[in-house]
Amino acid sequence: EGPAISSGPVTIGQGGLRLDGLPELDGHVVNVYLSGQDGEGAYLAGVATGGSFEYAGSNAALVLPCRTLGAQPFPVGTITAFWRGRVLVAQGDVLWASRPNAPHLADWRDFRQMPAPITAIQPVDDGIYVGTTQDLIWLGGATFDGLAYAPTRRGPVVPGSGVAAPGDRIKLGDGSGAGTAMLCIAGGEVVAGFSGGQTTSLTGDRYRTKATEVCAAFREVDGIPQYLAVPQ
Repeated sequence: EGPAISSGPVTIGQGGLRLDGLPELDGHVVNVYLSGQDGEGAYLAGVATGGSFEYAGSNAALVLPCRTLGAQPFPVGTITAFWRGRVLVAQGDVLWASRPNAPHLADWRDFRQMPAPITAIQPVDDGIYVGTTQDLIWLGGATFDGLAYAPTRRGPVVPGSGVAAPGDRIKLGDGSGAGTAMLCIAGGEVVAGFSGGQTTSLTGDRYRTKATEVCAAFREVDGIPQYLAVPQ
């Protein structure tokens, strides 16, 4: 089922409606949706198996809503992630989210504009870290339309450096974190991000890198957590 295509207002004469010139493809059918009288939604009127379709039913018969109304094909991007039943994708400086449990569709309003091109997307328990060429951004919240924007001021994030990691294996203050965490290279330092938007530098003044693009991974060897980033 693809995105809905709507027309302008249509006058239904003599209690019926006929559609001609519908697209045809062997082995496929076309779902036809109509709005109710003076209505805004679209409801299933029937299924067209050929190039024409006729409807002579009443408004009361239009009860099944169109699930793809207001949707569009999911955008093609450069970085993807999975968060709360949605697929996230970066398209330049725009973060798109698919419909829940419908990775092929996106609502036209389900996007967030970032201040610069996106270089990393790393979800954690209660939000999403978005790396850009200017800064590491924290989007906190449980729903996409309710995400709260907060810059971390950690500096530009190196493409390919963002990875997920277990929070209890990452240093935070005098102890370790909890839940799902993330690691990336921001401002030349290895930075960890935790739930709530809390971030910390793991390298501080001890190590800085000038890498411009890496392929990164988190692993644990003999009980020792390791962050690997290979320059590309």
